[in-house]
Formats: sequence, structure tokens, C-alpha cells
Amino acid sequence: MNAALLDLLVCPVTRQRLRPIESAQLPTGLEAALIREDGEWLYPIRQGIPILLEGEAIPIAKRGRA
Repeated sequence: MNAALLDLLVCPVTRQRLRPIESAQLPTGLEAALIREDGEWLYPIRQGIPILLEGEAIPIAKRGRA
């Protein structure tokens, strides 16, 4: 993904910055995604287009949380 575009992308809910997620960390069924700065939500990238809709966000289960 273009670095200049990546600098502009933020979470539509919290306005936190987004960054690409490592392919080893991707949930099953996703080819690419952007993860929020706090690591709690990710947004899928489909056909090279980030889907920055609140309803499309995927929660990430953090280890060590009850």
C-alpha cells in the first residue's frame, strides 16, 4: 500500500492511526488488513481497497484478557 495514503488512513470510530498487519497475524479468510494503533480492531483490505466502515471492523482478541 502506498505510504502516503497509509499516513492519511485512520479508524473511522476512534481516529487512531492504522498500519498493515503482518500476514502471519491475519485471521482466516483475509488476504490483507489494517490494524488500529491499539491493536484491538482491524479493517479488511479487499481487492486492494481498505474497507473503513465500522460494521466491517473485526475485533482482535487480546491474549491475557478475561
